[in-house]
Amino acid sequence: MQSIGCSRLLILTGALLTVAACLAATAQPSKPSANGLTEPLPEWLQVEVIIVQQEFNEDTLENWPTLNKHPLPTHYAYLSDQSLSNIESNLTARTTYPALQKDQQTLSTTVQKLQRNHTFFVLTYAGWIQPYQQAEPIRIEGGQYYEDQPELIGTLHIQPFEHVYQLKVDLWFRTFEVSAPTKQQAARQQRWNVVEFEDEAEMTAEERWLASASPDDLRYVLKANYSLQQTEMVTPKTLHYIDSPVIGVIIKLTPILPSQEKPTS
Repeated sequence: MQSIGCSRLLILTGALLTVAACLAATAQPSKPSANGLTEPLPEWLQVEVIIVQQEFNEDTLENWPTLNKHPLPTHYAYLSDQSLSNIESNLTARTTYPALQKDQQTLSTTVQKLQRNHTFFVLTYAGWIQPYQQAEPIRIEGGQYYEDQPELIGTLHIQPFEHVYQLKVDLWFRTFEVSAPTKQQAARQQRWNVVEFEDEAEMTAEERWLASASPDDLRYVLKANYSLQQTEMVTPKTLHYIDSPVIGVIIKLTPILPSQEKPTS
């Protein structure tokens, strides 16, 4: 994976300094109990993830894969506040994990700082609570939507691994372009158009259709897609950053012990 330039890394680091300091102050190592045994395993895992788009020139990227090739796993979970599409609603109900409420979110300040920075564009900020063990991959989407297709789509799969967590990232960032109208649409629009300006006389029927069509009339086709498929080991209660030429992933994992308050769905 290519790494971002030093200036970008410094910008991102500056945006995260406050949060990192707070996490360092609150993170505590596990302590043995009174009888000398270690603390019980967590029952739940709180996850927060920020996915950003970085400035890029798609003409200079060499690893854009085949178009339309972005398969999702057979089984994955949704956040409880995500709605299924019309097609998916007819399928078997999927697992849902409760999304974090605003008072549970700890990275809101980081998101606000990134949103004020013109080097990054925040595609999504998501948070949820999942079972500590045997959790399914969680579906992620974000960015702008072209009809019903999001720019960002994919899954994150988090599993415990000794004292850390294994994070499998399978994300796709897609770019779209307006598809040309059919001959019938162009001909219909040509009949509707009345040339009022001299420059319009130089426009083709297709160009006039694209210029005057409402957003509801436009249709989009996939132009290119970029994949970020990577496996990382993540330490709990710390900010972990995964870099790529197009998108970056900031993630924080917080285990919830049995003695702590359990999540509500």
